[in-house]
Amino acid sequence: MHHSTRCRAGGRLSAIPSDTAGRTAIKPIGSLGGADSPLLFLHCGIELAGRQWLGDETFRLLSFEGQESVSEPFDYQLQLRGNTSPRHGRPLSFDAVIGRPVTVGISDPTLSDRPDATARFAQALSSGTGKDLTLYNGLVTSFAMDEPGVYRLGMKPALWKLTLTNGYCVHAQMSVRDVIATLMRKHYVDYSLDAVSGGGNIAIDRVQDWLQAGESDYEFLRRMMAKAHIYYYFKHNGNSHTVVFANRPAYPKAFGGRALRYTHTMLDELGMQQNDVVFQYSYQQSLTSTGINGVFVHEESASQQDPVATYQTFASTMPTDSGRLPFNQYRTYQYGSSSGSVRQYVKRTASCMAASAQQLSGSSTCTDFRVGYQFTLSGDMAQGTHPSPVRPSLEGKPFVLNKVQHKASADGGYTNTFEATGADGMLTPFSVQDTQQGAILAKVVDKSGQGPKDWRYYEPNNFDPESSRLRDSDASPQDLMAKGVYVQFSSPGSPTTPVWVKLAAHMQTVPEIGVTVQVARANDESELPEIQSIVQANGSLVVTPSGWTANTHVGSSYSTSYGDGQSIRYGSKSAYNLDQAIQIVSSKYATGQYRDTSFSQGASYSYATSENGAEGLLSSSDSFGCTYSTHEGKEVWSKSTLGSSTSYSTVTGNTYSEDTVSGTSTRLSTQNIVQSTSTITSSTSTDTIGTTDTTSFIGLSSGVSMIGLASQIGMTGVRADTSVTGASTSTSVTGITQAISATGSSTVMSVTGSNEQTNLTGSNLGTSLTGSSIQTNITGASVDTGIVGSSTRLNVTGTSTGISVTGDSTEISVTGSETRVGVHGQSTTVDITGSGASVTIAGARATLEIVGVSLSIPTIYIYV
Repeated sequence: MHHSTRCRAGGRLSAIPSDTAGRTAIKPIGSLGGADSPLLFLHCGIELAGRQWLGDETFRLLSFEGQESVSEPFDYQLQLRGNTSPRHGRPLSFDAVIGRPVTVGISDPTLSDRPDATARFAQALSSGTGKDLTLYNGLVTSFAMDEPGVYRLGMKPALWKLTLTNGYCVHAQMSVRDVIATLMRKHYVDYSLDAVSGGGNIAIDRVQDWLQAGESDYEFLRRMMAKAHIYYYFKHNGNSHTVVFANRPAYPKAFGGRALRYTHTMLDELGMQQNDVVFQYSYQQSLTSTGINGVFVHEESASQQDPVATYQTFASTMPTDSGRLPFNQYRTYQYGSSSGSVRQYVKRTASCMAASAQQLSGSSTCTDFRVGYQFTLSGDMAQGTHPSPVRPSLEGKPFVLNKVQHKASADGGYTNTFEATGADGMLTPFSVQDTQQGAILAKVVDKSGQGPKDWRYYEPNNFDPESSRLRDSDASPQDLMAKGVYVQFSSPGSPTTPVWVKLAAHMQTVPEIGVTVQVARANDESELPEIQSIVQANGSLVVTPSGWTANTHVGSSYSTSYGDGQSIRYGSKSAYNLDQAIQIVSSKYATGQYRDTSFSQGASYSYATSENGAEGLLSSSDSFGCTYSTHEGKEVWSKSTLGSSTSYSTVTGNTYSEDTVSGTSTRLSTQNIVQSTSTITSSTSTDTIGTTDTTSFIGLSSGVSMIGLASQIGMTGVRADTSVTGASTSTSVTGITQAISATGSSTVMSVTGSNEQTNLTGSNLGTSLTGSSIQTNITGASVDTGIVGSSTRLNVTGTSTGISVTGDSTEISVTGSETRVGVHGQSTTVDITGSGASVTIAGARATLEIVGVSLSIPTIYIYV
């Protein structure tokens, strides 16, 4: 429940709301810049929204102190007094003050009695300048109320806002100078980059993309500045301040360029405050590095070239002899770099180093002392002061301030303590840590192997693994035979001879000779130098004890590949000829016909089974295109056990098959039922067989053959055919057939239970040349019907012996016209016929018989 309290005073409500946290009410004294304003040495003005200023009439600045350092946000603390009046004061919310501009003015202590100081400060708030005032401008970053009338205010630069936000973004195509300008504009910070200029300036010359990956905007700014030796300081006026960035000595002059005097007191003989006095100082010179060895390394990208990425180095030394304590400054870049850029960079580093070696510290009353401003000391004493000359070596020597601590009070007192260095050097702090640390680029070199000749194909001797003994005498086992390689470092000051470096604990392979690696300390307490990453490798050599590695993947995946391939593979113990293999795959790929070409040496074995054994699906494939293959081997063995087999082959063009078997060809086929249909437009078959032995046992055979034109030539040296057929039905319809058979020796035995044969022949031309023929036909019963339109037979027989034994024979011959010519050198005919009948019916007929010597024995019939 919210409660409010109403306080009445003269009938008016309190100016402070009931919720007083973060609120106050202050009654002004006089008006801003008016004659009724209090006469003050310290001034404070806070700009509220709408360009309303709370000045000396509202707050009295009791004390002002704080510190500023080069390349750091200043931090000032203000202690204020206000006439807190809950009833009559002006309401003021802390929220209205936080983040608003605030200006502090310090009057010239020698003119502190001037009554127009408040007016001059008010003028400075509006116009930015105020005579005889030292001005400090910033933002209110904190506001506190300790007790009634007592307030504390924290004051920092607008640049400090960058510490309150971060980002994830890429600043594309920018130089370091461009990135700084972008950040300043983003946060509405007044800035100057005029002193970031000049030729050979890495802040301008290098243009690239920069990644801000979650760091604050301020840390990102500092990282960018460190790339190019950039420092910053601030310039102030009455209503604003500017952050000045520079990476060369460019310093404005403090106190109008007049030299500051040195004396042991800040007061003159009359006790008046002086503002041009250094009343205490200490000059110190420190031991520093004796020189700088700078190396820029251009690290090549694997995507920019086909061979393995390597690096180029650019070096510069200043002075020529860097001495016994050199600073080795090391930088690596993925692009750019040159001898000129490293020379300019080392020159700026040397300037920073020279400035850091000398330091002037002390105290002064000069209100104009600001970081980034230069001054000189003089031994000329003002009238009425005791002589306290500075050392002659410091007389007139310019110094630039890099740290100032201010302290001012309302009674007119102001002092500061300061640190300064020579103004001929750069303010950028020097540190031997300002170099790339943690990892070094190196190149794998050979001790006993040799580098690859071709980045595409490596040989085993292109890898050179080496072992080294590491010992812990108190451990068990004491020794570790670590695997590693020899490398050459790219960093300055590194050994000129190769150094052995251990492989990282996770590595199972060594990279090839010539590859670029990163060497760093192991991430454990041993801190062994080891190869932690490989920039790019086209090959690897397994160094595990067994020479094997293992990889198991569980899970499904999608794979898509666009590109060609040339592959060469040898076995672990193969005697290789790499040049020959390269020539094979390269020449075939060069034809432009193949996407992939490969060479493989060594046997391989594979076993595949379906999820359900012989019943399941093992594979399915679709292929479109031509296939060419050549195979040469001593033996090919194949076995298939199939439930069913279906094969379709459609040849739209020609088919050619050639078999050459030097040994014995054996084919065994056991089939239950064979159904074969062959449709051939034209067939030409030539078989040349030395000896053939064919045995066929057929239970039932039914064959239909329809041949338009058949031409067959068979030449058989010796042939033996044995055919045992239970039943055979054959139908042959032939348009035209030509058969030529030349047989040296033929023995045919045919045993036929029953044979039905029908031959329809349009035209038959048969020629048979037989050296010797022995034919035995034993036929149980034979029915032979021959219908011949026209028949011409020519038989030339050297010697013929025919024996025909027929149990019962009926022969009917019907001939339209017949001409028979028989020419016999010598003929013996024996005809023994039992009882029978002979009928001859002839028309007109002429018979001519010419017999040389004839013997006829008539048959005598005796009738009883």
